[in-house]
Amino acid sequence: MTDVGGGPPAGVRRMMPGLLAESLVRHASRTAVLRAGGPALSYRDLAAAAADVTDLLAGEGVRTGDTVLFCGERGLGHVLTVLAAWRLGAAVAVAPPGPDARRDSVRRRVRPRAVLDDVAGGRGVRVLGGDPGPSTRPPGAGRGRGVDGADLAYLLPTSGTTGEPKVVAVPHGAFARRCAWAQRAYPLTPGDVVLASSSPAFDFCLWETFAPLAAGASVAFAPAAAEAEPEVLAAFMLEHRVTVAHFVPSLLALFVEDGGGAALAALRLLLLGGEPLTAELCRRVRQVSAARLWNQYGPTETCIDAVSHEITDDDLATRDVPIGAPVDGAEVCVLDAAGHPVEPGGVGELHIGGALLAWGYLGMGGRTADQFVPAPTGPPGGRRYRSGDLVRRRHDGLLVHAGRTDQQIKIRGVRLEPTEVEAVLRAHPHVREAAVVVGAGAGHLRRLLAHVVPAGPLSGDELRAHLAARLPAAAVPARIVLRPALPRLASGKVDRGALAADDGSGADDPAAPAPLDTELQVLVGGIWSGVLNVPASASMHFFEAGGSSLTAMRAAARVRRATGRQIPVRLMFEAPVLETYAARLRDLIDP
Repeated sequence: MTDVGGGPPAGVRRMMPGLLAESLVRHASRTAVLRAGGPALSYRDLAAAAADVTDLLAGEGVRTGDTVLFCGERGLGHVLTVLAAWRLGAAVAVAPPGPDARRDSVRRRVRPRAVLDDVAGGRGVRVLGGDPGPSTRPPGAGRGRGVDGADLAYLLPTSGTTGEPKVVAVPHGAFARRCAWAQRAYPLTPGDVVLASSSPAFDFCLWETFAPLAAGASVAFAPAAAEAEPEVLAAFMLEHRVTVAHFVPSLLALFVEDGGGAALAALRLLLLGGEPLTAELCRRVRQVSAARLWNQYGPTETCIDAVSHEITDDDLATRDVPIGAPVDGAEVCVLDAAGHPVEPGGVGELHIGGALLAWGYLGMGGRTADQFVPAPTGPPGGRRYRSGDLVRRRHDGLLVHAGRTDQQIKIRGVRLEPTEVEAVLRAHPHVREAAVVVGAGAGHLRRLLAHVVPAGPLSGDELRAHLAARLPAAAVPARIVLRPALPRLASGKVDRGALAADDGSGADDPAAPAPLDTELQVLVGGIWSGVLNVPASASMHFFEAGGSSLTAMRAAARVRRATGRQIPVRLMFEAPVLETYAARLRDLIDP
């Protein structure tokens, strides 16, 4: 695969690895990294740690053109891995903590020279191995060569339709161009403290981590699972005097409701993206904060953001806030089903071209050719990414999101394909049919509902554990309904509208309440009751009581704080009944 246009794009003189190397020297005495439960690091400290990891990777034979896979949470380990890999001319792939099957799928596709994870609470990294393959260069070859726009910068997994993620490959030229645009649109200064709250598996994590470091600002890494705990995140933001933050709209709504107003009031810049944004939410933010608000849109295939818009007072009087106009380097067009341009006021599919495009999907030439189509105009070799997003072009030229051409959805900013969840469900030997739809959840959140026709003995808990072992937490349905058949339309297709309206809430006979009779049951019961706002009992089923992947994250975070142990969120999906969860928790605390 080759980068569209080759070399550094117009207006970008330096790639990010070079800018970061200079910044580590120029701002040596300034604070680079802030984190919960660990000391702050200066740029000098960060440079020394990055040099150590560079030597570590060089010793593993990492060189120009290789890939390093990072398996860990946001934080220092991720930063050091990226700085070291880029210094050696290697690309960085990410497989966040979670199901082993998903991580292994990413590893098989990228064939990394080295695999790293973070250790000791994010204070370092360790090498877990790699897939070396043939090598004709000595270890560390390519150090100091630098990178150009045609070199691969990063690879990130995104949703697929077969039960395995696609891996998007993005070159340095696209990342440099996107960061340069942002520095012109809303420049960061050495006095800023930027909240890093995204997972390394999301491309926005790259901007909120490395754009501040290139500008001499400080990066404040949010505590683990803080996005599910508004009060914890707000306290962290206030403690570290955060001035710039990014939120997914549905999580921002929870943050405002749960007392995050003071933290928002301290911001000068608030970036929003990952989901449709409503004017009603913007008005609520305006009541507590004078920060500049930006709505941003961009699939992983187009390097973070392709379209952006600073929210104005006029936008607050509308219903749907525009996603905006193309950022520097992006080209967009709105086409109908026949591929013809849509007139202003009409709705069509958004196609994105220009200098911000990814190479495509690693090892998936057919899928890449299907999604990255030849541009009918412009220089030879130009491409456009078929986003699948429907937009309406207003008469002033701004774009407004208007839905999808397919079933793909976003839940808390996580891009999900219901067909991927269905494929994993159908892989279970006792599932005959499965359909996954989107239903309404509590407050501002949406949730997945799975309807399953069994082919043998089966329970919802068994299926939930099956899914949790193979998919991200956000992709595990909040409710699994077992039924004798799926409803059909006259055409024979599954009636998904009927399924979305039926959450199966009356299908299960709830177990009789049982008293909490152990110390751990009382501890867990208090946490579950506080998260779900319902009375707890030993027979309580977390998800049948209204739990979701978000509230599971929130409950797990509180259990971690109460026990001082790293309790995985996955335990909730494997043992959703309180007395069983407490027993499994006892085994983890006192093995």
